[in-house]
Amino acid sequence: MYLVCGEALFDCFVDQAPSSPEGVEIQAVAGGSPLNVARGIARMGGRAAFFGGLSTDDLGDRLHRLLESEGVETRFVRRVAASTPLSFVGTDRAGLPSYVFYNQGTAECAITLEDIPVLDEGIHGLHIGSYPLTVNPIADALFALVRDRKESFISLDPNVRPAIVPDMQRWRERVEAMVSHTNLVRTSIEDLEHLYPMQSVDEIARRWLASGPDLVIVTCGYDPVLAWGASGERIEYRPRSVDVVDTVGAGDTFQAALLTRIAELGPPKDIVRGIAEDALGEILAFAASAAVITCQRRGADLPSRADIEH
Repeated sequence: MYLVCGEALFDCFVDQAPSSPEGVEIQAVAGGSPLNVARGIARMGGRAAFFGGLSTDDLGDRLHRLLESEGVETRFVRRVAASTPLSFVGTDRAGLPSYVFYNQGTAECAITLEDIPVLDEGIHGLHIGSYPLTVNPIADALFALVRDRKESFISLDPNVRPAIVPDMQRWRERVEAMVSHTNLVRTSIEDLEHLYPMQSVDEIARRWLASGPDLVIVTCGYDPVLAWGASGERIEYRPRSVDVVDTVGAGDTFQAALLTRIAELGPPKDIVRGIAEDALGEILAFAASAAVITCQRRGADLPSRADIEH
């Protein structure tokens, strides 16, 4: 089972149809990268638990019920007397999202070192990601959890959000500290452009590999997925072309599918260590197929296993 750690929130989509000056129609959909990944793993046939702060307000109750209904274990959830964070999502003509976050003093970042759970043998892997990496007190708690869990498989998705933490130096410091403790890093080309605007993708990937991970994967929107194993050689996989509604949640879908398929092949630590090119290609194909489905839906509506294999 994977323990997915980080934030849970509501993504708010504003109806673009003409409305009266008095108000607008808003559709609120459960989201947050770690929440999406946990739900995605469960939908795709894997096992996941969630660790993070959920508000005791009505929206927090809804998020908790959602996790339970999706089959995600909630025994590591911490309920917090603070509001549920919100993000307002806009998309451009290509379906690429932009975000405005309302998360000052909200529940997801209130996790402290005292909240770090005691993990049993049923947890074989941790997945960490998104802006809680950089916002204390949860940032220090997540780092301590990873640092002290050397026997576990560790997966990282930086999911850089400058709208929340504009200080790129802080992002770099936190991401690089985490990278050194991970087995797998999956990130996006947009994240790398934020973190290292003057460096090539190959240079970044190979430097990360030298610091700890066995596998680095970079998703590049409509361009091929890039991956580097222990040898440092790059392989590419091009997803099929589809009509895109938006790309909200596509990276989270890829991540969930990636982790699910790796666990199906064997102990994740063993699978990513020295993975053969043909096996890696099959894993990338599965993850990309899942992400393509999400791109054909509005918001982070992750596919089931049946959707992927249809």
